[in-house]
Amino acid sequence: MLGLESFDTLKIVSKDYPVPSLDYDRVKKGLYNAFFENGEIQGLEKSRTEFLAFLGRAVHKLTGLNAAALTSAYFEALIQGLALKAELEWKRLYACSEEGFCLVGLGGVARRDLCPNSDLDLLFLYNYKISPFHEFLIERVLYTLWDLKLDVGYSVRSMAELEQDYDKDVTFALSLIDHKYLHGSSILYQAFLKNIEELLRYRAQRGLVWEIVQIVRSRHQRNLGTMHLLEPHIKEGKGGLRDFHSAWWATRALFGARSVHSWVRLGLISAREERALLRGLNAILTIRTQLHLMTGKRTDKMDLALQECLSRAFSANDAHGQSSVEWFMRRYYTHARQIEEVSLKVLSSLACVSLSALKVHRREAKPIEGPFLAFGYGIWLKDASLFDRDPAWLLKVFFLAKETGLPLSYALSRLIRRKRMRVRKGLREDARAVSFLMQLFKDFRRIGYVLRGLDETGVLSRAIPEWDRVKNLAQHDIYHAYTADKHLIRTIEALERLAIGQVDSWLQGLQPLLEEERQPAVLILAALLHDIGKGWGRGHSSTGARIAGRILGRLGLEDTMVEEVVFLVRYHLLMMDYAFKRDLEDPALIERFLNTVRTRDRLRRLYLLSVCDLLAVSPVAMTPWKMGLLEDLFRHSIASFERRQEGKVPLSIPEYAKEARVALEPHLMGLSAGDAFLKVVPNPYLLSASPKLSQAHVRLYEGARADGIAIGIDGDSSKMLANLDIVARDKPGLFSLLVGGLSYFGFNILWSRIYTTSDGYALDMFKVEHPSLEDLFRDPAYLERFKSVLKDVVALGQDTLEGLIARKRPAVRLVKAPPKTRPNEVTIDNAISTDYTVIDVKTYDRPFLLYEISCVFVANGINISKANIATIADQVVDTFYVTTPEGKKVGERLAKRLAPELLTAIEKGGRDEAGNSA
Repeated sequence: MLGLESFDTLKIVSKDYPVPSLDYDRVKKGLYNAFFENGEIQGLEKSRTEFLAFLGRAVHKLTGLNAAALTSAYFEALIQGLALKAELEWKRLYACSEEGFCLVGLGGVARRDLCPNSDLDLLFLYNYKISPFHEFLIERVLYTLWDLKLDVGYSVRSMAELEQDYDKDVTFALSLIDHKYLHGSSILYQAFLKNIEELLRYRAQRGLVWEIVQIVRSRHQRNLGTMHLLEPHIKEGKGGLRDFHSAWWATRALFGARSVHSWVRLGLISAREERALLRGLNAILTIRTQLHLMTGKRTDKMDLALQECLSRAFSANDAHGQSSVEWFMRRYYTHARQIEEVSLKVLSSLACVSLSALKVHRREAKPIEGPFLAFGYGIWLKDASLFDRDPAWLLKVFFLAKETGLPLSYALSRLIRRKRMRVRKGLREDARAVSFLMQLFKDFRRIGYVLRGLDETGVLSRAIPEWDRVKNLAQHDIYHAYTADKHLIRTIEALERLAIGQVDSWLQGLQPLLEEERQPAVLILAALLHDIGKGWGRGHSSTGARIAGRILGRLGLEDTMVEEVVFLVRYHLLMMDYAFKRDLEDPALIERFLNTVRTRDRLRRLYLLSVCDLLAVSPVAMTPWKMGLLEDLFRHSIASFERRQEGKVPLSIPEYAKEARVALEPHLMGLSAGDAFLKVVPNPYLLSASPKLSQAHVRLYEGARADGIAIGIDGDSSKMLANLDIVARDKPGLFSLLVGGLSYFGFNILWSRIYTTSDGYALDMFKVEHPSLEDLFRDPAYLERFKSVLKDVVALGQDTLEGLIARKRPAVRLVKAPPKTRPNEVTIDNAISTDYTVIDVKTYDRPFLLYEISCVFVANGINISKANIATIADQVVDTFYVTTPEGKKVGERLAKRLAPELLTAIEKGGRDEAGNSA
């Protein structure tokens, strides 16, 4: 037994980091004695299991730094013991040993911030030539660690090789900054220390700190430039442990600093910032330790399922309309921000501020306005008492940054952060401050940078106190990649990118619409406040509209501007709901949409806000496909507005269809089945059919009349998207058979339309995606097999399909599903459409989901006429336009039976054979 219970209340860590040596060494010695006796190992696997069990019990009693130090002591004792045992074994075998060899701990081993499954960085250092003894010792240590299933990063170097690699590779150079003697020749280790110090000084003179800064920037860019991700990486992400390590390396390189407290003595940070940094490190290391214990492996990314587990482990409670996991994540982001702010302050001070640099820039300083100067790399303040005398300048300075395009110097940003409380909360009775704030919103230039600065310095929370309710607010669903406050600012940044044309080609058509905007403040404020209601729980659109009205009233905006912003906040989801979930071919639906929007300016603003909202959700939330749906709704709405302006009444579906049929006739008359096709297709088909698409459908229709079924597929394999059109003789359950066959081949259905001709043929149109779509287009044999299987499924029916699916679908899902933060929902509505019952199904995506839903419709004799399949990350919102076999809407009695059957099918499909949630 290790006897670890005696360490339950042991205080290993003081304010210094790494931990002080005396207590740490005592703990390590106790663990070492428990491991080894007379050089013999005493049950390593058992001791590791015992240690992990103890750490799991003690992690809540110890601070994160204590837990990391205790873990580091465990591993250091283990490694030293293994090295000593190997050396003793060699002596017993050969009655000799050799000098000129040293085992050095690097990285977390030296910093003493290891977690239970951290990788162990080791350097096996030899003087001139590696010998059999050295190889024996290396193998014994490494093989034992690997047998314990530990990750070991190791290198074997001579002193000469060390010097060469140090100069070539900055990553390797940084790895050697933290080092600790573990075993072997102390003389060689002292020589190693001397060489490293000389190399470090040399590298520092050549700009090592700037290299560290560039590494930090690159790492932040890989993590999307923000810590406020849905699933943050607590080591490599912004605000993670690696940010602190970077500042640590820089201070070690320049000043030889060996504790955080020495940063205070050097004047790099204040005592308050030291406490904030250590609180953040304690929190992050506690979470990381818990993650490693829960998963049994090195886990540094907090995915949704782990966030749920962590919130329970740390007994987080629901608060202020937030779930416990959202409260827990909000605390995490607060600590991560503390680490980021202090670490970047240290790096910025070391990299940018030196006496010689200041002298150069003072000669180049140019006055801007008032007591502000423009140096070569930012805006500086000559008179630090300005903000005490006139707090309105705390807002005016951001206007100067916006106009000049210069960033605020780090010293000025820190001064603003300290003086932010001078701003009257909510800007009450401070007309000048309100005026300065509104000047920021007069155009889209650099507005993203300005608002990010207002947020990071805390001035935005003073100007708009309601902002605190969304600050660091985690949105616990896989749809959103950022916290609520960062999502709002990224929406504004998307507006700015649209204004300057820094967007993908398929979005550049929006720039002229943005140039029409005569009141940019309306769009900017709507983007800033559209999700402000999330700080108050559910129903954020209506709640947010009420809160936005209160905020804008304080700012003294004109009533017309307030009305416009409040409308955009209340209905910011309206256009996405209509475009992604409703039938855009229904003129009555377009008219209902326009009755809500009322004006073209509102429509344009709502269109732009919807696009920017999606762009700000996550890097993959907006796609050309979704953009096309929004554009279709905008185009249909503009056409209807034009008809209204001309005094024309909206056309009915038959009138639209008549005009479309006349327009298509010249394009189809050259085809043998063109005239027959035009006579039998239903009116809704004609509303959206293009000449090129109709020609393809005529050929499929002709093939289906000859063979019973015809399949056409085309698309862009580089985007993994395809259009799949199928014409077949209609039969009950045809749609269900088709989606089941497509699911069998691994297709993800994004959209579907179903039309039935008057002579009994079904035209089913699908937009699908597939990761191996390129193979389907490139390999004719694979394409023919796909068509052949699909035809067999349609011809032979559901029994054949079920046999295929049974071989394809595993009994138990191997991938762990994300936590269900929202219940499954089924909504049946007979008011949305004049001809159809509209059924909305909200659930979590999985293979064969659409097929299982369609089977319920088949069992109840319901025909699916149209289907909008909207997949957002792991969530689906499927909308079905259905009728009874008689072509009527679903009655109340059938609807009451249908809803629970759909819910049962969804829940049953999401469980394995044992009844466990998949």
